[in-house]
Amino acid sequence: MTRSITVPFKIPLPQPLLKRLATLLNAIIIETVPTKKIMKAPGPTMLPISHIHTYPQQMWDQWAAQRHLKDGLETFKGEIGFHLKSHGREGSIYYVDESKRVCECSFELSGSPEYDILVFAEDLNEWFLPKKKRLTAAEKNEIIARMKNWFAQSNTRARLP
Repeated sequence: MTRSITVPFKIPLPQPLLKRLATLLNAIIIETVPTKKIMKAPGPTMLPISHIHTYPQQMWDQWAAQRHLKDGLETFKGEIGFHLKSHGREGSIYYVDESKRVCECSFELSGSPEYDILVFAEDLNEWFLPKKKRLTAAEKNEIIARMKNWFAQSNTRARLP
């Protein structure tokens, strides 16, 4: 499975920047076309560098593991409830249920006076601990309802679906 993110580029990427990006992504450039740069990642997935970037699932999992380590997931994965871990203006909200399953969604601090925090509940798709399992619609709705209650108790104005 691959995920895609859209990043608009107004100017072409200079070659040194492209090489640095390839190093950071642990990839190598295999072809350069005037409007499109192609990189090959470890494994069968190609990474087009233009307006849409597609990264292999292996890279997303690697980034998630690094984020979980940075957030100190091991220290709170046994504590039931919500755990907010911030990294500047953005971060992750972890939820640990009674069965010690853990899921996560991302958030960003709001620039609007209407909200304190913007929660991206569409990221709330799966339990990732103890093993990956897709969230049912009922579970997702229950977690969102509990999250709304959690924010209300802490007097935090959150934008949630």
